Amino acid sequence: MSRKVLWRAVSSPFKSKKIGIDGETRTDDTDKIEVIIREALEARDGRALNSHNPNDISNDPSTGATENDSALLQLREDRAQYAIDCMDKVRSSLFFHLSSHSLTAAKLHDDDAYWIAFTEGTSLKSNNRRDLRPLLVKLCQRSNRYPAAFQIRTTNVNRTKRCGGAFSDVFNGSIMIDRRKMNVALKRVRWPSELGRRQLESLQKKFILEALIWSKLHHDNIVPLLGIDERQFQNLPCIVLPWYEFGSLCTYWEHYSGEVTTKRSYSWMCDVASGLAYLHEEGVIHGDVRGDNILIHNNGRAHLTDFGLAVYMHENSHSFNSNRAGAVRFLAPEQLDPEVYGFTSSRPTVNSDVFSFAFTCIEAFTGEKPFPSLDKNTARSHILAGGRPTLPLSPVSKELMREDIWRLVCECWLEIYHSQGHERPRMVDVTSSLRELV
Repeated sequence: MSRKVLWRAVSSPFKSKKIGIDGETRTDDTDKIEVIIREALEARDGRALNSHNPNDISNDPSTGATENDSALLQLREDRAQYAIDCMDKVRSSLFFHLSSHSLTAAKLHDDDAYWIAFTEGTSLKSNNRRDLRPLLVKLCQRSNRYPAAFQIRTTNVNRTKRCGGAFSDVFNGSIMIDRRKMNVALKRVRWPSELGRRQLESLQKKFILEALIWSKLHHDNIVPLLGIDERQFQNLPCIVLPWYEFGSLCTYWEHYSGEVTTKRSYSWMCDVASGLAYLHEEGVIHGDVRGDNILIHNNGRAHLTDFGLAVYMHENSHSFNSNRAGAVRFLAPEQLDPEVYGFTSSRPTVNSDVFSFAFTCIEAFTGEKPFPSLDKNTARSHILAGGRPTLPLSPVSKELMREDIWRLVCECWLEIYHSQGHERPRMVDVTSSLRELV
């Protein structure tokens, strides 16, 4: 689609007096809703981004909440749906295209046409666009509605589980894009069977909200979330992702170890650092950084997946009895024993993500999890006692990790105590250093 044709397609909903963004007949009500959205954005003027978590726009003044937010967040039913779909299109302006070399991966192309049309004649600037995500998420939460484009239908689903993790099972299927088939993965959470109907529905709504946040994040080194399919497994919501033929970093090492040069390992480390830095800048904690949650694209680049899922499970731990045995070797000491380090919770943080990243670097370089000769309980005790991996040797090239990169990795797994106010390096700084070194 040419830019000129695209412009005509997306500008008409905002320029026409007859047609709204949903393709239906425009009314005075839809005009008012669009005005409410613009006023909310103009009043916020980027202030929500100063909050520790940009997705939290409660009435706390520190988040920059305004009366205009209130007018928007009071919308319900069809009016809320129109506002949600409007903000979703303006915020994302993303169009899916199949990559030229494979039908198994999607590439996102960002276009500002919706935003330009929506803000024409206003004082809104490009930085205001980032405020749309927290507003959109909060309105979805309040109204119990979601963007129409977020709900997609998959076909040809293989009901035999292809793989799984600590919290979910993965199946494969397909969707149609531009009249061509795209292979996708359906990730279905293992919901506890003992939950009552209302409790299960409540957890699923929270889960869908977490997925919605994920779907609005776009970066070269994170897996794009295409949407939610609630129809395939008896109304149990599945998140839909592109299918990665090479699988995870761990799977790649298992099947293609002969191709893993030290250069490729360093490239993966840069990719993971960059994706993690982006998430942290967006106020999102990954919570489970390790090789199993890093997928390898057809072009050889590493993409982070499942960010926020561990945090969701932790916050709802009263309902889940999750097996995180595989993650123990990557958990920061303050997560393994919060009290010793002056913390009140084992909840994942930016600092714990940095620690996990450092241990993941060892896995990316060697193909083995940290402390492979130790069982999980011994590994846990070893980490709490200050034990850390030794300078790694690549099993393929027989080269040791470069000293300058090794020093950076060691900085990322330092112990921190709450009372001392110490922090590990920021991922944005780690990414910058790695790029200079590599």
